[in-house]
Amino acid sequence: ESLSGRLEVEIFFDGAHREFAGAAALADNLRVRFTRESKADDLIIDQVRSRGWRGGGRVTVVTGDAELGRQACDEGGAWLKVSHGSKLENVVRMIENRFKR
Repeated sequence: ESLSGRLEVEIFFDGAHREFAGAAALADNLRVRFTRESKADDLIIDQVRSRGWRGGGRVTVVTGDAELGRQACDEGGAWLKVSHGSKLENVVRMIENRFKR
């Protein structure tokens, strides 16, 4: 079963906006954000807090960064731990398995 429509995905990158291959084929439930002057970690934690304050459900942070994962949990989110350097296909499979009905 596809997760499209049931899951909102945001990917954060440190730095200024840049184009990447496959951008035109992004799913409509996927947003890519670039941080410019801020750190991506700060914006991720802001999203966790914001969703909690709005009562919009829990944010799951998918990362291999243990400090970021623990901070997300401390702020009311969840952490799906992946290994640094994981292939995108494996990360997608982990997310699909985590959120299957």
